[in-house]
Amino acid sequence: MKIVKRLSAALTMGVLAVMLVAGPSVAHSPAKQGITVSDAWSRERPASIKMGGAFVAIHNNGTEADMLVAASSPVAEKVEIHNVAEKDGVMKMFEVEGVEIPAGAKIEMKPGGYHIMLMGLKETLEKGKSFPLTLEFAHAGKIEVTVEIKEAGAMGAAGDCEGHGDSDGHSHDHNHDHKDGESAGHTHKH
Repeated sequence: MKIVKRLSAALTMGVLAVMLVAGPSVAHSPAKQGITVSDAWSRERPASIKMGGAFVAIHNNGTEADMLVAASSPVAEKVEIHNVAEKDGVMKMFEVEGVEIPAGAKIEMKPGGYHIMLMGLKETLEKGKSFPLTLEFAHAGKIEVTVEIKEAGAMGAAGDCEGHGDSDGHSHDHNHDHKDGESAGHTHKH
């Protein structure tokens, strides 16, 4: 019995040591009702740009669908869930009420698709730093993750439309439409 307890304790310490050495980008959120969140990242933003995006992978290992319904972070005045879609040849960004995560599925929020929109940034997003982000699910409740800030062009596909200040040589109009039909009052050209 003593050997089993020692082995269990040693295994736990080993897992914790690996997580500490590997850093937060490898660590996952604790599972809540089957939902785990991993790979949370954002792009660096200069002080002059007051918007940014956060991207995550959401895994639903549960037996029932769940829905991401809200997000918040102390680094932004307002946080919304957005998607990007083409309409009449123009890429449009718009707020959505939620993102369904079917049972057994993995949803990747990434540039050019679903993402967490950070508006009214209260601080500069600097490469190498991180910030907390709380995701709220209909069933699993609130899950807090640490978002790692990467370089401005990190993991974006050529011509992705989330840039908000990154120029990739392509020209796209972005109208930020909100679920209530109001426009956020600005258009982005890249």
